Amino acid sequence: MLDLPSCCAPGVHLSSEYVETAPGVQLYVARIRPALESRHPPVVLLPGLASIPHNFRGTLLEMTRHTEVLWLETREKSSSRIQDVKDVSIPAMAQDLRVFVEKAGLPDDGYVLMGYSLSASVILEASRSLPRRPRLVALAEPNATFDFPPWALLLARYAVPLYRPLLPFLKWYMRTFVIRVADDREMYAIYCNILDAADPRKIAAVVRAVKPWSAWAGLDDIDLPVLVLGTSKDRLHRYEDTLRIAASLRHSTFIDMETNDRTHSGEVVGVVLEASAGPLARLDPSGRARVRSPPVWP
Repeated sequence: MLDLPSCCAPGVHLSSEYVETAPGVQLYVARIRPALESRHPPVVLLPGLASIPHNFRGTLLEMTRHTEVLWLETREKSSSRIQDVKDVSIPAMAQDLRVFVEKAGLPDDGYVLMGYSLSASVILEASRSLPRRPRLVALAEPNATFDFPPWALLLARYAVPLYRPLLPFLKWYMRTFVIRVADDREMYAIYCNILDAADPRKIAAVVRAVKPWSAWAGLDDIDLPVLVLGTSKDRLHRYEDTLRIAASLRHSTFIDMETNDRTHSGEVVGVVLEASAGPLARLDPSGRARVRSPPVWP
């Protein structure tokens, strides 16, 4: 069960299994039920690129206290069982999500679909044709494109065996050129955990596979209520792209959480569960998403 039990509220019931989503592809899923009956819809939660439960400890502690969580790990995670590291593209992972929603028996308008970063992009792709309509889609720092530096693409293609020796360089590069550590130390800690836990073959494969993908075509076709969460102090994700994604969706609300410390904390639980309880603000006549401040959560 990885380190999930230490990230959950006291008294929860946790079970886990592998779900086959395609021939030769099995994904790890944990079902976490709260100790007390919940009035909130279950949340299907997809962590970001190669992320681990510990990075979401603050969110999971609060969320599993209030509602059922289905923690789903995508193909690039170390936990996935994939023969010969098959297709790890956004469309392939989006199809995995559609299959999982069908197999999990989630009811129409009866669940929340939430993802971070890469997984938020997977949800965007899947949301064009989900077999069961979610009550709310929540996207934290969705990527519109994946513009990796040229050296990262070279490493992904030719230097997989050098991944472990290169870890100190990768962490130095992230804190020096990519992440504003003074403003968002949590983002640096998250990526150090990711780099340490990642499967080099899967990371290399996903870097190559997602490079051609773009979110821009067909966003207006997504006829679902979407809550978009941005982090204006995060240099790793393009804040302007997050705003543009929100503005391009039919029914969206945008909230700036400013830092990853907040998007990965218990605070985000109140934001998401409040949004799932009522109608989201629609786009104003200018075509831009309504911007709100995070609600106060008890």
